[in-house]
Amino acid sequence: MADTVTTQVLSNTGLRYEILLTCVSDGTGETNVPKINVLDIHYPHDTTRHPIALGLEEVQASNIGFTALKLLFDRAPAPKTFLVVGDGYTDLCFSPRLVDPDKGQVLSTGNILLSTTGASSGDIYSIKLRFKCYY
Repeated sequence: MADTVTTQVLSNTGLRYEILLTCVSDGTGETNVPKINVLDIHYPHDTTRHPIALGLEEVQASNIGFTALKLLFDRAPAPKTFLVVGDGYTDLCFSPRLVDPDKGQVLSTGNILLSTTGASSGDIYSIKLRFKCYY
């Protein structure tokens, strides 16, 4: 079996991107799973322009059971963790925004990945993320 996961886009204005991620685990967990692909986001009225990076402005996360949830910037040679959410509820706003320091460079795709640690059957998470798009 596999974890039951959902991804729901709440808002995609091209300048801001808001998404809700949920999971009910069967104990498998997730490792570097793509959650946000910048090619799915485009500049208003121009579907050919995609962001080079996303800046995390706000996160609301509920984590029951997982040791940690890790959000990562997708980059070569290995993804870079930028936020770790422990067991419980987290509500954070960032000023300045959390942005991949290599945004727009060859090493960075701009995409966002997620990994879980310490997964067991019945663990759940719900993560709401709001990003500013950089072009």
